[in-house]
Amino acid sequence: MNTSNSKLLPKTTSSTINNAQVDLNTSGGDDDSIPNKSIKSRIEQLNQQKITNETTNTNPAIKLYTSTTRDSNSSDNRINDQPLQKFKNSVNVVSVVNALNAKKSPPPIPPSRSKPHVVGNIKPIISPPSSALKNNISPTISYLPNSAPLQYSVSNYRNTHDNPFDDSKVAVSKEADPFSDINEMDNESSVSSRHRRHSHSHVTSRGIGNKFIDDNSIEVPSKKYNNTSKVLHKTNENDLENGPPSLPPRPQNKPALPDRPRKLDRNNGKHKSKREKEASGSDSDHSEDRASDTPDATRVNRRPPRFHDIKDINSKVTTRIFAIAGKFIITSTGHTRVWLLADGTNIRTISHDDSKAASLCWRPTRRVEDVGRYTWCGTQDGHLFAIDINNEKYIEINKKAHSSQISFILRHGLQLWTLDDSGKLLIWPEGDDGVVSLKSKPQNIKVSSKVNCAIVVGEHLWLSSGKAVEIFNPLETQGLVLEKIELGNDVGNVKCMTYMKQIKHMKQMNFVYIGHDDGKISVWNTKTYEREVTVNVAVYCINSLLSVGDYLWVGFNTGMIYIYDVQSYPWIVIKEWKAHKAPIVGMQLDETGLLRVEKLQVASLSEEGQIITWDGLMTEDWIADEMIVRELEYCDFRNVKVLICSWNIDASKPAELESCSDGIQFLKKLFESTKSPDIIVIGFQEIIDLESKKMTAKTMLLSKKKADKQMNENITLRYKLWYDKLIEFVKEYTKQEYEVLVSDNLVGLFTCIFAKKSEKGKIRDTDVAIKKTGLKGLHGNKGSIATRFIYDDSSICFVNCHLAAGQTQIKERNTDVAKILDNTVFPSREINSWDDNEGVFALGGDGSMVLDHDIVFFSGDLNYRINLPREEVFDAIEEKNFSFLLEHDQLSKQMNKNPGFRLRSFKESVPNFAPTYKYDPGTNTYDTSEKKRTPAWCDRILYFGTNIVKQEHYSRYECKISDHRPISGAFKIRIKTIRKSHQAEVKEDVDRIWKEKIKDKKREIMIKWIKGCGWDEQSAIRTLDENYGDLRKTVDELKRK
Repeated sequence: MNTSNSKLLPKTTSSTINNAQVDLNTSGGDDDSIPNKSIKSRIEQLNQQKITNETTNTNPAIKLYTSTTRDSNSSDNRINDQPLQKFKNSVNVVSVVNALNAKKSPPPIPPSRSKPHVVGNIKPIISPPSSALKNNISPTISYLPNSAPLQYSVSNYRNTHDNPFDDSKVAVSKEADPFSDINEMDNESSVSSRHRRHSHSHVTSRGIGNKFIDDNSIEVPSKKYNNTSKVLHKTNENDLENGPPSLPPRPQNKPALPDRPRKLDRNNGKHKSKREKEASGSDSDHSEDRASDTPDATRVNRRPPRFHDIKDINSKVTTRIFAIAGKFIITSTGHTRVWLLADGTNIRTISHDDSKAASLCWRPTRRVEDVGRYTWCGTQDGHLFAIDINNEKYIEINKKAHSSQISFILRHGLQLWTLDDSGKLLIWPEGDDGVVSLKSKPQNIKVSSKVNCAIVVGEHLWLSSGKAVEIFNPLETQGLVLEKIELGNDVGNVKCMTYMKQIKHMKQMNFVYIGHDDGKISVWNTKTYEREVTVNVAVYCINSLLSVGDYLWVGFNTGMIYIYDVQSYPWIVIKEWKAHKAPIVGMQLDETGLLRVEKLQVASLSEEGQIITWDGLMTEDWIADEMIVRELEYCDFRNVKVLICSWNIDASKPAELESCSDGIQFLKKLFESTKSPDIIVIGFQEIIDLESKKMTAKTMLLSKKKADKQMNENITLRYKLWYDKLIEFVKEYTKQEYEVLVSDNLVGLFTCIFAKKSEKGKIRDTDVAIKKTGLKGLHGNKGSIATRFIYDDSSICFVNCHLAAGQTQIKERNTDVAKILDNTVFPSREINSWDDNEGVFALGGDGSMVLDHDIVFFSGDLNYRINLPREEVFDAIEEKNFSFLLEHDQLSKQMNKNPGFRLRSFKESVPNFAPTYKYDPGTNTYDTSEKKRTPAWCDRILYFGTNIVKQEHYSRYECKISDHRPISGAFKIRIKTIRKSHQAEVKEDVDRIWKEKIKDKKREIMIKWIKGCGWDEQSAIRTLDENYGDLRKTVDELKRK
């Protein structure tokens, strides 16, 4: 078709021309190339078609609109498969058509979609599911599930109707600001779409093409009506200029609309279980539903269980083979080296013909004096050496037993089992002389080859390789292979194994714990060979597992060691500490060390060859816990009051607060909210405006020499203004004498703490620590100011923070919390003896971290949101149904359902007030901007510690100069004064009790060792008692019997 001289048909609001099938035959040339007769006949045809359409369609408002603004260069310029010819004399056609339209009024024109309008219960319709969209005409035009095809260009529609939610336009029109809440534009409205996906995952928040459909247009059924309200899109007349929106006719076979999200029962609504969510394919936030298979780390102790009289071993030769017994540690590579734990020196080196060691194990013995003296060493070339660590040379050698690398030497009673890479298992029995000798003839058994883990559990051998575990019974001639287990894809490869005896259902049961490279631990019943549970302990590779009493020690490739109480469910993290700089490659328990050197020793080996010995009984922790229980015996207590105010002031100035009546009322109510507080804490967020933050970002990104001094002076001036005014406000409204204890700032954060003049002298060791979390921790647009001090003899810490913004940024906020609690560092107060700071800090800490303190307050703009559609939140606010909103509050869910959440040990009073964010400044109206943020309790005050006696109030205030409302909390806390002389007496008694417990533990280990030598338990107990706990005499007597 020749379109070189043709013109597009002018746009019109007439339904006649839009409903017509235009098929004017032109030769495409001059204006007079189309005869007037053809035009007249065509007009008559249009009139007739209009009459026909009106008689067949009873709803004149629902017509098939077509767009004539298609690309003139398109080779497929047709509507409903009929060619659209362009012609020059279109003015004549339009004038005739307009004359026809004047005789009959056109169908009503809906108002603009860009200005949603509600009539009665009618609200804008949600977008169709993307899976239901279909188009046979153009890839840019789609079918709605209950409509005819849309007949206009999406690109033209998008260009004409600017979308306020289109982030690409914001990116083009605005300079990137690293200090702005960049997540707000993308995510503030996403809560509604996520809520819909929970009910029907096929509904998308994106509509036709790239046109964004506002999630807030979703219809939430009203409680007053049982039926679903009808919906209608409305547009204004101007919207038709570049192509009218679709108002399709109703098809006879109307397809079902997507289910609307149902309003949850606010009294009986229940959350789906994790299994139900997985089955339904829900795309909701899974972080809130993390199963209780994640350990509870809320009360973890981080004090390393060190022995103060033992030195670390730092081998110059990297080794992965070691063993510990009593005073000695042995390592083996090309030579076997003996190390003295008392001073960390290498006291002996034993050669084994330069064969490189691959495995090491102490030789079992019935002689008490030989425990920890003789060891077996297996090498890479299949040789076996028996070594006396008191001599310079090995005492036995066997080069024929194995032909490949001996990867494991395992102890079973008084036997030793050696296993090589070919799957050859040799069982070496005890000789007539009571010694397991390399000269004896072992039993030869074929098992799996190339295994990476092997342990003996009872009479059985557990082997693993990759994701497979095989269980053998080497002592039986029949049924050697007991079980083969394929672990599946839900866990990673096996890295280590251990086993533990537990009492369950009044029965003693054995369980095998398998550590995986994806940070999971799977637990297996040794009787049924079924998996009991899989616990997600970390995201890091687990390199070593060790059973120590009732606790499970776990060594990671990060160099960390965690201790878990696996008797509880969920597991409880007892301890965690950084053991090594390099990955941990192994851990070993020296249980008989308690008998020989009065220590239950656990040794850990790092990839760099460093070996550190730890206290397996965690003596210091037991004593500290017992001292806390008995605090009333040596401490005096008194109650003091703390008033905390948190407010995101949105860059407001003190003058603005003073100039408005509600600002004065806020100050009066705040300082009258509790009578005569001893400590007043004011925490502000966003004390400077976005422009200042932008300039601050530029300054930080440049060198300090190029920083804008004037800008820094302006920021400092803003802090000074608030500092001076706060002093004035406190003096004016409290009518008491207060002094500033500490004041500090971080970009938008500002903390000012006041203490009564009469109390300030009782406060010492005040420190401030700042943590940046914005821009991956590089800058302070988000972060915290932590202030701590010792009040009498109680340690108190206040954290003022501003966390990551955005509706869906739960993970980022959780990460910010972890960084603040784990990486904020104060100057440590070393405790080398029972000095002034003993008993001051909590959880084994030295005061260098936030959670080392007795009492912690965590407040600020935490930015956690409410996971509900905006309209439903409005309904609940209007009804004052805050308990319903709290069920969907992100922070509450994390604290209740996420065992790994670092604030889970904190508490919060119920916020029995409306959400404090986000308002239009100067009004009582929630956000009406383009973002239309869902109201939320972003501003919170949380507390931690057992000495919080009472929270007197938790309130918000109606000061409208910011987009947040200020909040406050008043607390009555209990602080202590330690009487040192009484403390020493109690400590002495606690030490005595501990020594008695050590005696009981020794007796338990003696009985276990005697049973391992082949004697029954009753004989062991009776003979041990007869010999007053003397192990050597007991063994000698049992031998004679």
